[in-house]
Amino acid sequence: MTKAVHNEFSNKLQDCFILKEAPRTLTSFLIHELRLGIGEAETIALSYNIETRALIDDLKARKVALSLGCQLSGAIGVLYRMESEGVISSAYDKMILLKKMGFHVSDKLLNKLST
Repeated sequence: MTKAVHNEFSNKLQDCFILKEAPRTLTSFLIHELRLGIGEAETIALSYNIETRALIDDLKARKVALSLGCQLSGAIGVLYRMESEGVISSAYDKMILLKKMGFHVSDKLLNKLST
């Protein structure tokens, strides 16, 4: 996890995450030239640098990451996998909860999860 993401969610995170420094040059380019937020920029830069999967939901950031060859997952993908591995009982129920908390997810995508 990058410092920017940790700072944004630090009061909600558990101790299971390791902070990693994102490459500054690429991060700066993504922020200033492509107008990404610092969390998305650091996540993409780190993913690109160490060739690891990134967890990104922002559509613009996902497009940039994919154009750089990064492998991605999103919150829905993670929840779906957790459901399929028996970690949670319903990805759909968790997404409904996230939507109530302000997370944007289309009804079309929610309908796919409900089947």
